[in-house]
Amino acid sequence: MSGGISFQGATIATIQVNIGRHGARLHDAVGDYAQQTARDGQSYMRQRHPWTNRTGKAERHLIGVADVTPQRATITLAQSARDRRFLETARGGRWGIVPDAFKRAVQTWRPFLARHGLRGG
Repeated sequence: MSGGISFQGATIATIQVNIGRHGARLHDAVGDYAQQTARDGQSYMRQRHPWTNRTGKAERHLIGVADVTPQRATITLAQSARDRRFLETARGGRWGIVPDAFKRAVQTWRPFLARHGLRGG
């Protein structure tokens, strides 16, 4: 069959089951990678923030969370509203760490998405 796809020794039912398994494995891989990225982002922010950690409070308010649904994976890297106002946005973001952590997370996802034939949105 020229230019087409042929499957030898596999029924349509077998192919559908295998595609379903691949989809489940891919969903699990995306979910695991999202959770790991969130943990890595939180750790990165807490270890590399550019301010002096006097009380530990602002550092504890740096969070990395992943929310994975069948349709998408969302990774949130953030800081509490009060701390964000002073550390992330005041003085041109001089004391900010969240944008740097976000850029780092995006850079790690590009190869992952390409390797799995996916795209970000």
